[in-house]
Amino acid sequence: MAEFPGGLDSLNSYLQRNLHYPNAPLPWPGLKGKVFVSFTVLRTGQIAHAHVERGVNPKLDAEALRVVRAMPAWKPGEQFGQPVAIVYTLPITFLLDADTTGSQ
Repeated sequence: MAEFPGGLDSLNSYLQRNLHYPNAPLPWPGLKGKVFVSFTVLRTGQIAHAHVERGVNPKLDAEALRVVRAMPAWKPGEQFGQPVAIVYTLPITFLLDADTTGSQ
């Protein structure tokens, strides 16, 4: 299986540092949910073909795609000791507390 550099903890840190709610007004207060983004980790580790599998809101979906497309190269998947392309689906959770303007 393909792996983000540094593993799952590093992936979570990357998402927390780079994921932000859009500056434009949201359609309703407390908008939250999980955006599922699928992408291919190529044999080189680069990210390609990122798209939203299941979205929450167009603005949050676009932010999730932006962050995925900006990720550093992953460690590619392997089969029989050779690098192979892997399709990966990543759930990205947006939470907005009443006194918070960021995301998780």
